[in-house]
Amino acid sequence: MQLSSAGDNKIDVNAPLPQLRPDLEIVAGPAALNGSPTYTIYDPVPRSFSKVGWSEAIILELLRRPTTLASLQKKLTDSSTIRLSDQELLHFIDQANLAGLTTAALIQPVEKLMARNKATRLSIFNWLLKNYLYIRIPLLRPDRFLSETLGIARLLVSRPAIILYLTFGLLGLSAMLRNFALYLSTFPYFFNLNGMIWYGGFIIIIKTIHEFSHAYTAKNFGVRVPVMGIAFMVMWPVAFCDVTDGWRLSDRKQRAAIATAGIKAEIIMAGLALFGWSVSPPGVFNSICFVVSSTSLISTLTVNLNPAMSFDGYFILMDLWGVDNLRPRAFATTRWFYRKKLLGIDNACPEKNLKTRRLCAFICYSVYAWLYRLVLYLGIAVLVYYKFTKTLGLFLFIVEIWWFILKPLGMEMKSIIQSRKSIHFTWTGLALLALLAAILIWGAAPLKHDLKAPAVIVPGEMQVVHAPSAGQLLDINVRKGDFVSKGEVLAVFHSRELETALAEARNRLAILTLEHSNLQLDAISRALLPQKDEEIEQAESKLAGLEKKLEEQRVKARMDGMVLWWDENLHKGSYVGKNVSMGRIANQAEILVRAFVEEKNISSIHVGDFAKFYPASAAGPVSGEVTRISPARSENVEHIALTSLSQGVIPVAPDEKGRMNMVDSYYVIEIKPEPKSSLLIGQSGTARLRTKPKSLLLSWLRSGYNLLLRESGF
Repeated sequence: MQLSSAGDNKIDVNAPLPQLRPDLEIVAGPAALNGSPTYTIYDPVPRSFSKVGWSEAIILELLRRPTTLASLQKKLTDSSTIRLSDQELLHFIDQANLAGLTTAALIQPVEKLMARNKATRLSIFNWLLKNYLYIRIPLLRPDRFLSETLGIARLLVSRPAIILYLTFGLLGLSAMLRNFALYLSTFPYFFNLNGMIWYGGFIIIIKTIHEFSHAYTAKNFGVRVPVMGIAFMVMWPVAFCDVTDGWRLSDRKQRAAIATAGIKAEIIMAGLALFGWSVSPPGVFNSICFVVSSTSLISTLTVNLNPAMSFDGYFILMDLWGVDNLRPRAFATTRWFYRKKLLGIDNACPEKNLKTRRLCAFICYSVYAWLYRLVLYLGIAVLVYYKFTKTLGLFLFIVEIWWFILKPLGMEMKSIIQSRKSIHFTWTGLALLALLAAILIWGAAPLKHDLKAPAVIVPGEMQVVHAPSAGQLLDINVRKGDFVSKGEVLAVFHSRELETALAEARNRLAILTLEHSNLQLDAISRALLPQKDEEIEQAESKLAGLEKKLEEQRVKARMDGMVLWWDENLHKGSYVGKNVSMGRIANQAEILVRAFVEEKNISSIHVGDFAKFYPASAAGPVSGEVTRISPARSENVEHIALTSLSQGVIPVAPDEKGRMNMVDSYYVIEIKPEPKSSLLIGQSGTARLRTKPKSLLLSWLRSGYNLLLRESGF
């Protein structure tokens, strides 16, 4: 393209201009936010769409035929209100040429084309990353099938059908809300392999209907649907339907109808399934209705409506805001904003006539989308690491950290370095820098921190009353709430086996004594006396042991205290097994605060640390001192008020014996409260401990290092 003379560098207005590529289509697009018309350029080679304004579309249309700069200026003057200088017009044509919209882009020198191809070619590593994060596999070319069956699809969304769906859906929703607890309680029955198979199968069916809803709606508006298939996002399969040609539509309502078609279909399926679940008895059909309704509702609300990913919610949000290519434009605007406010780089805003409300929306969306995608992909990597293979999970984790954090950070740092001459610190940047420095200093400085732990009041000394042996209760002298003295008889047992053993032992001793007397009468037999003495000693020892066990049949209190608990099912004549717990006696003269501290915090606590106990009631706090730290983690907890079964903070899982086994690792510490405190045994609350000074930053680094050491052995 020769537009200037070689000698004086002036523009040659009679030089031929490059023509617009004949395969490009320019169609009317939706109106912009300010009401001005827009146009869409469709490039059939990469199947991409570009948005341009009214003036750009007119200029591009005039470039379809051979023309010169002078002729183009005359046509613009005669047929439009567009007034551009020669320099501005040439700059626009040059941009179109660089974008590959003109025929001049197709006849460039081979060296230039190869250089451009090399610059845009992905490296093997980046290609793997791109296809790992998102890859599409086409399975169907449904356009002809959709055209032939469109009439049937229209019947399914006719007005009578919609009224029918709405009626049954509202009835089903009403029934589900009335029995919401029953509906939620059904979920655990599917938390197994068989349930996962059910869910997996119906997810395939539901998502197939979802994608065909997009396809039929697009076909109804005359949009071609070239391909349908399956896509993999971080190796997670999702169905897709290519309705890219929907950008040809100039009516945003039609485009929104295509985007919401799948969600509407899933809501309809959920409503019908809820109705079926509410009217059907327990069985296979009822289970199918539950799975379909729950799957449709969960996938629609959590996945399809989420605008962070390129699903339906993203395209719906674009049409609601009237912003095409929302994600890259929001990210570009956010980068421009923070560079200007923090670094003072005053580049041109990537958005024209950007208002404060739209700027805030762009920033909020870009931050949310980045965080959501990062957490989602890291979550998938962690799931693969722990549930499948650690090697692959670690690789995926590194890939996500590189793709979402290190790579964007490196590119941004490179861009900032290139613009370093334009950098000058602003008050906002200095304030943020000061805030970050303060946070870093606060995290690195050894400071005292308060630690909260669930706690309960327990007696300093407690006797658990057990049955001494299997036997029958002859007498019970106490009940719950009684005060007892040390040595007081609590219960009396009778054991037939023990009495039989005692009688046998006494008879055995009598026989041995008689034999010993007879041996003394014969001089020859006296040599056997030492052996007989040993037998008598063993018999006496056995008899003493049995008599001690007989005395233990009278169960006594080992301390002064109160009966905190006694098995009310026990009565005279009851048969009780050996070591069965019958009750508990507590010495109320001394009480302790028993607190449960998470494993990650136990190293911060030491004997002698100051602590306060805050009862769950309105009573004031009581000060105390840590007197004991358990050397081993606790397996279970006896205080139900502290557990998740009673709105407590300690997660537990009851076993078949009724014990409340802890899900997480907790250590028990004991706190001695100040004298004359008005605390009651069994009272629950929260213990607050003032730990030794430590650096949070060092603690985090130490935790990370320990995690690496623990997981490096795979």
